[in-house]
Amino acid sequence: MMKFRGFLALVIGVSVGWLVGCGGGRGLVDASRQLSNVNDGVALLGAGEANADIKFAKRRKPKSPPVIHSASVTPTQLGSGGGQVTVTANVTSKIKRLVVTAQATSAGSSPILGTLNAIGGGNYSGVLFLSGSFSGVPKVYQIDVIANDGKNAPVSRSAGTVTVAGTTGGGGGGGGGDGPPPPPF
Repeated sequence: MMKFRGFLALVIGVSVGWLVGCGGGRGLVDASRQLSNVNDGVALLGAGEANADIKFAKRRKPKSPPVIHSASVTPTQLGSGGGQVTVTANVTSKIKRLVVTAQATSAGSSPILGTLNAIGGGNYSGVLFLSGSFSGVPKVYQIDVIANDGKNAPVSRSAGTVTVAGTTGGGGGGGGGDGPPPPPF
């Protein structure tokens, strides 16, 4: 707290500026030095015969981004029809409004997204449904966990890869016993 005698000032701003009505010369110089260091907040100075008290709002420190301590996916191998995988992660954040998602990407396919739900102790879990590989080539999905607290840039960490087996030949051309047809695209 600082004392200034004989002037009135009202400071409002986010480094916008301030208005000073002065009745005492030296107080203006001291106040301008102090107030020029304020980047954020509101200060109100009273005047008159009494000393004025200046109080500056504390500048809020930026919050640190969330931290993804670990991430994993199981199983890491699926049959040619694709299927469900479970993604788990351990994430901490100083901000309570945390959204944790998983994203599966594969060459030539759109990303597959899923929400991971909090299960306690900073642990999150959720499922993704990965499409099958209806060619002779296996399909490899990269699985990433993304944590977003809404205040900082989202952070991500790899949970690993999942390989969907390619279809194998066989069946002898003509229906009956090859399994269900592939889903329409």
